[in-house]
Amino acid sequence: MGKNYSISEESHQEKVKNTTCILSTEYKITIPKLIRETLNLVNGDEVIISLISKKLTIRKLYEDTAENKMVLNDRGAVQIPQEFIKLQSLEKGDVFNVYLADSSIILRKKTND
Repeated sequence: MGKNYSISEESHQEKVKNTTCILSTEYKITIPKLIRETLNLVNGDEVIISLISKKLTIRKLYEDTAENKMVLNDRGAVQIPQEFIKLQSLEKGDVFNVYLADSSIILRKKTND
């Protein structure tokens, strides 16, 4: 049984590594279902969105904070705060690579470089 779990866990991590998402016309990002399930994020959960070194970081809110709080909607999407849109020159249709780091979601804008 241990090996089966290990194999599926490796497969799960590989799927998460190759995940992307697109910034919608409302400046929302839908967190892929696989990642929401991994982090146990459900509709109505409050998340914190931070900007660190040109990467957006989303993590579940466990304690009250002064950071940007958003609520996960029923489709698994969160609104990107206006100040981050401006700071990062984000545009509708931008594509992001999605990564898991500990209990956070890291969004890195894809570039054509």
